[in-house]
Amino acid sequence: MNNEILEKRLKELKSQIKQYDFIIKKLFDNPLGLTDSEREIFISNNKPKIIELEKIRKEISKIEWQLMTPLQQKDYLEKYSED
Repeated sequence: MNNEILEKRLKELKSQIKQYDFIIKKLFDNPLGLTDSEREIFISNNKPKIIELEKIRKEISKIEWQLMTPLQQKDYLEKYSED
């Protein structure tokens, strides 16, 4: 795929992911705001949305990787790889 198509798809996905902000806020922004049972209930009630969020995040990561130059990819791997 060419970069224009990838960038357009990336923009669409980033827009789409905003629908799931409530999940991120509820589970990650204030993790102590929920009891264990509240967290379990929230996850259970929103499982399909959480799965979809994960799919979108993976696709975003894949596209961002494809848009990196080889040098950027190398630098990223060096920065985040375990020794």
